[in-house]
Amino acid sequence: MSNWFRNRRVLASIGLLALVSLLPSVTANPQQVTVSPKLNYTVVCTSNASPAVCSADAAGFVALPSTGTTLTVKTTAVTANSQIFLQFDATLGTALGVTCDNTPSGVYWVNMRSTSGTVGFTVKTAAAPTNNSCFSYLIVN
Repeated sequence: MSNWFRNRRVLASIGLLALVSLLPSVTANPQQVTVSPKLNYTVVCTSNASPAVCSADAAGFVALPSTGTTLTVKTTAVTANSQIFLQFDATLGTALGVTCDNTPSGVYWVNMRSTSGTVGFTVKTAAAPTNNSCFSYLIVN
């Protein structure tokens, strides 16, 4: 392997480690949430309501109920240029006070973000979950 490729692999590894170090360290117990000071998040939303009302929280735990295929997360942390990271997490049932599905019921995506007249983002799926689909979200501006 040439030095050019080897150097690129090392730089890519260092870059990945740097990115991972910026991600929050969040526990699933909302009373004991610890978030990385590098991203300056101190409050984490926990909501099993639909829509999830999360004030200005840029990170949190939410649940898409079995009765639908859309969940709106209302938070003023979202802007038109926000990066919204959504992670299915079957372990959040205790934190959210619901029963979470153990596996995703399909593909999930962020369908819409803040535009004129709306605040937050919308999570969509093609098929409704059996129980609740539980997620952690992170918004980076």
